[in-house]
Amino acid sequence: MADDYTIDSLEEVRRILDVDYIAQEANKRGDLKQLTGKYGIRNHSILARALNEHRLSKSFPHLQRSKLQHLAFFKNIKELTIFCKLYDVRKLEVRQLRKAILEWKSIISKNPMLLLTQQQHEVLIGMLLGDGNIRLRDQNSLFRAEHSEKQKNYVYWTYSLFKEFTTSEPTISFPKGHHKYSMYSFTTFVHPVFNYYRNLFYQTGRKAVTKEILDMLTPRSLAVWVCDDGSYSNSGKQIIMCTNSFTLEEHKLMQEYFKEKWGVNCSVRFRDGKYHYLSFYKKDTQKLISIIKEFIPTQDMNYKIGELK
Repeated sequence: MADDYTIDSLEEVRRILDVDYIAQEANKRGDLKQLTGKYGIRNHSILARALNEHRLSKSFPHLQRSKLQHLAFFKNIKELTIFCKLYDVRKLEVRQLRKAILEWKSIISKNPMLLLTQQQHEVLIGMLLGDGNIRLRDQNSLFRAEHSEKQKNYVYWTYSLFKEFTTSEPTISFPKGHHKYSMYSFTTFVHPVFNYYRNLFYQTGRKAVTKEILDMLTPRSLAVWVCDDGSYSNSGKQIIMCTNSFTLEEHKLMQEYFKEKWGVNCSVRFRDGKYHYLSFYKKDTQKLISIIKEFIPTQDMNYKIGELK
């Protein structure tokens, strides 16, 4: 199919392909990008919409297609179930359903915990203080995580938490540009739930630390942050946080936060004539480790707290 014809629209997918059979393949393989290429579809978002529509038709066999097209926004059963508890989709007219979906998008952009678990929220806070980032695409946002090949298991652990927001597994990219090592990464699809975190971290257009963000940190969030940005000095027996992208004022705010919230002292240091970073004293490093140790997500990340495999 891919060599003979390119399918450019949802309507063509419905007309040309056996979506029921492709849905069975997707359940077994789970990688929409591979299936997109196999069936000559222009991009995997078209296939995702077709599969969502097919799934919805199983849940709502008597619902007209015009409604299914709008409900295809919901890419996982969990979100659809929550939405259907708030709105009776069978009784709503198409115009009312469209309005209800817009309302729902606005609600979860401000209240992500209606959809996310507490663990997902805590991990996002920790990762966004670290290497994770939220990218804005038109009106909604996506989450991206990327780490070196050494941290492959950590990437897959994170992916497992957010799999419901993805269409493909993590991919590997080989050394190129400023990357000296192979990197594993995954990206979620665009979703309004991530707008909350975009607005929280990027209020001025760049990623910034605020007291509001720091007050959201939990031991799990701290553990993830250390896994992302932390480095353990075996000679000094201390944790150093590579928080290079934040300003001096933000470092002072973080320093004060650790002291007041956790009773952990650290110093703000300067290097290369342009970067600030946090360095925890030896005694305070042990106190920090005692707070986060049980929340280090994978065994091979224990080197971040001085425990080699």
